[in-house]
Amino acid sequence: MSIIERISKAITLVDEVFARASVSEPTPAAEIAAPTASPVTSPPSAPEDVTVPEVSPDAAPEKKEKKEKKPKKEPKAPADSSSPAAEGPAAGSPEAAFAKALIKVAFVLEAGDVENSDKLYKTKLDCGNGEIRQVLTGLKKLVSRDQLQGHYVCVIMNLKTAKLAGEVSEGMILSADQPLPDGAEFVRTIVPPNGSQAGDQVFLAGGAPSQTAVKTLKSDDWKKVAAGLKVGADKTSACFFEYKLVTDKGEITVPEGFSEGSGIH
Repeated sequence: MSIIERISKAITLVDEVFARASVSEPTPAAEIAAPTASPVTSPPSAPEDVTVPEVSPDAAPEKKEKKEKKPKKEPKAPADSSSPAAEGPAAGSPEAAFAKALIKVAFVLEAGDVENSDKLYKTKLDCGNGEIRQVLTGLKKLVSRDQLQGHYVCVIMNLKTAKLAGEVSEGMILSADQPLPDGAEFVRTIVPPNGSQAGDQVFLAGGAPSQTAVKTLKSDDWKKVAAGLKVGADKTSACFFEYKLVTDKGEITVPEGFSEGSGIH
């Protein structure tokens, strides 16, 4: 091979080397394209016809609406002191004790003698609604049989059943009594109003028949009731303190001859 051929071949080899180097040479950093950023979209503008009110920095925050107050209740009018039904009686009072008592009108069917007793009548009473009771009463020396038998009387129905002279007594007939100057007693049964019927309930004027009468009246309550039973200021009315005793037919009365304040037992 001639020298010229060798030089030509060497040049060819050099060109190939440079060609390979140019292919494997890394691209300069400056020529690497930067990623394309997404265009930033500005927020939509408010419609031109909407006006945003300006808020003053000194403006106080709005207060929540207060709940509407309920109207105050009108005070109750004072109860009429002459009417026991205006308000319920105070616990432990005589009126509360009276409300526990059950007093009814009864018709005396019979008034008989009691063996070995000269003071007692054994009465048979129609107390209404078919109820017949036996009641012993110490009126034999004070009230004639005719004044008792065949007449209406007032009876306390819920006293504890007692036994007198060996006989059962299921109540007490109420009578007014007054001492006489000679030491004797003037006694008469109190009188139900005209038109009465057996079973009529006795209550206080201005009130109503008691709905709280107990099955058996305690002795302490009976003492409170007995202390208030008396003849009224008009000397004809049977009363409990200042209240007249009545039924739905009218007033309970006492016969003539009694003074104001005479007891009823």
